[in-house]
Amino acid sequence: MKFTLVVRVVCIILCLSVCPSKGEDITDLVFGNNNNYLPAAFGDFNSDRRTDLFVVSEDGKTVEVLLSHSEPPYLRPSDTGTLKCSYNGLNIRSVVPGDFDGDGAMDILILSLNTSVSPLHQVFISWGNLTSLTCAQEDSPTLSLFGEPLVFDYNGDMIPDLFGEDFSSRKYWVFGPDRKPPKVIPMPVFTTLPNLKFPSSHAFIDLNYDLAADLWISTESGFEIWRRKRNDYAFHSIVSLPPDAKLIGQTSFADLNGDGTIEAIVPVCKDVKCYNNAIYIYNFKYKVWTEMDIDFVDLRGNSWTFKTDSKNISNRFNTITLRMGDFNLDGYTDFLVTLYNGDKARVTLVENMARDEEWEEEGDEVCAYNRMFVPRWNLFDNFGDTVLGAFSDFDDYKDSVSPDVLLVGMERDGRHHHLHVYRDMKQSVGFYIKVMITSGRCFRRSCRHHNTPYGTNPTGPSLKFTIPTQDMTWRNIYGTQITQTAHTALQLPYQLFGLGDNLNYIDEMKVGMVTDRNDTNRITYDIVELVPTSKIIIIPNPVTDSGYWRLETYLTALKKNIIISAVVKLGMCICMGVALALL
Repeated sequence: MKFTLVVRVVCIILCLSVCPSKGEDITDLVFGNNNNYLPAAFGDFNSDRRTDLFVVSEDGKTVEVLLSHSEPPYLRPSDTGTLKCSYNGLNIRSVVPGDFDGDGAMDILILSLNTSVSPLHQVFISWGNLTSLTCAQEDSPTLSLFGEPLVFDYNGDMIPDLFGEDFSSRKYWVFGPDRKPPKVIPMPVFTTLPNLKFPSSHAFIDLNYDLAADLWISTESGFEIWRRKRNDYAFHSIVSLPPDAKLIGQTSFADLNGDGTIEAIVPVCKDVKCYNNAIYIYNFKYKVWTEMDIDFVDLRGNSWTFKTDSKNISNRFNTITLRMGDFNLDGYTDFLVTLYNGDKARVTLVENMARDEEWEEEGDEVCAYNRMFVPRWNLFDNFGDTVLGAFSDFDDYKDSVSPDVLLVGMERDGRHHHLHVYRDMKQSVGFYIKVMITSGRCFRRSCRHHNTPYGTNPTGPSLKFTIPTQDMTWRNIYGTQITQTAHTALQLPYQLFGLGDNLNYIDEMKVGMVTDRNDTNRITYDIVELVPTSKIIIIPNPVTDSGYWRLETYLTALKKNIIISAVVKLGMCICMGVALALL
């Protein structure tokens, strides 16, 4: 009798350890009582390997860096007040951290839109030196353009550049290793080009797996792919819009079904009022759009929709955006989306799960998709109305991974907002690889001692690796760092790949980036024998010779994850065996 009771207790404990548990509001741990901001971007401003948060005041007049610390509150304003820039006449719409002068220290690109002055967005750059900011003068914009630009690396020099459109045509604005105005390069015209989409959802992402990022350009009539060729970008192909779409949201990218290929994911409204919304997945191999298997009706029978005023530029949260991330580290990408029911707004986590039934292919057309997507309707209910959610990791100072979600809460007046942080308190037993690629442009021209450029946030470095799966096959994994920057993309300055319960070593990882130094338009670097549950930092210095690049590896709680995984699995086997014996 006692033995049976012990078995039952052990089984209950083990079940609780592997079943989903309620999350926790850790806002006070992260922000203390200082959470009246709007999030703008992630980045490591002071190059200490901790992810800082760039925020904007609610009135759009101030941009500030909240530095990451090892003790609560984890994110705080600078004690010296030197990491804040305030303006009178600007209406700050977007912030992008990056090293815009190539000195190895992070700067801040500020994008302002004041329609009473001009229909154009104005670009300003506040220069950084790891400890303070030289704030841009609001009467001296660096340039002006329509819409929010894509920040990317045009020429492979590891200094960020811009792509966008001004009064006359599409252009590249190319920054150099100084603080002079950028060089303006018109995009080559092969025919009459359609207008760029507003809001834009351009991307700098490797779509053909050659480790050189391509340009994905969103236009009013479809999507364009431009590929690197002869030190420039050349038009490659057009992707049509999803079928029956009246309103088009932002494009996101992920390998949703684990088949080793990247898909484009686009939310749409099938009518102008958005009563009928859908999410489409574009398969680049079959060149076909497939509607995602997702139900927008919650457990109480309420229908939820996307925002319908995506062209209202006065609304700071005016885009339909799916923010991607592997919430449970099972190797399949989940996403966060903001949905609306009447005057209620809720950020919802949508989990990527395997179908119960099999899927099949017929000819060249995919007639079913082998994953389903399940909304976790009540996960963030305790936060009230929420209008934006992004994946984050506020324990990265420990070189660990925590499934945190940054939320923007909205008060009933629709004008006041607060930041919140949700943490899933269930201990994850999933393994992962965390990869950060720096620019290689080191502070004061030296990468020794404390000058390693951890905080330079380059866009476009790409990687690929292969892992064995449980069914004795191989899975290809691809990724590109910081693919999108406009409209509060809130992408983390590293790539996180969930591996599920796969504890196998990664034999080889290939890393590459765009360059003008050779005929292939890319430079590559090989890494061998990587351990799961580790953080990899690659320092490409000098940028032109990968033979001298430096690799830093940090093992992160590997033993703990192995022990937890082994104990849980062994315990479940014992429970099942004992239960069968008692029958």
